[in-house]
Amino acid sequence: MCVLRYLGWTLSDVKDVPVQVLRYIAKQINADMESFASYGDREATKYEHLDEIRQEYGYQTFTLSEYRSLCKSLFSHAMANGNPLHLI
Repeated sequence: MCVLRYLGWTLSDVKDVPVQVLRYIAKQINADMESFASYGDREATKYEHLDEIRQEYGYQTFTLSEYRSLCKSLFSHAMANGNPLHLI
């Protein structure tokens, strides 16, 4: 779930997870920590898991249409600040 905080990331995008973290999570979910290495072997798995998470928590996919609408709405506010970092 923590990976979802980074927009567009899935578990298969994270390459270097410390062994201690894998061990801790595997123990919590009663899984073999070695299975992390093969998580992305089946491409559809990550998409199925993202769909399950969206359904469970009511999340929605951030579409191009929503992106454009948000940019249009926020652009003037970000520019008024005088600091381009607010655009990020």
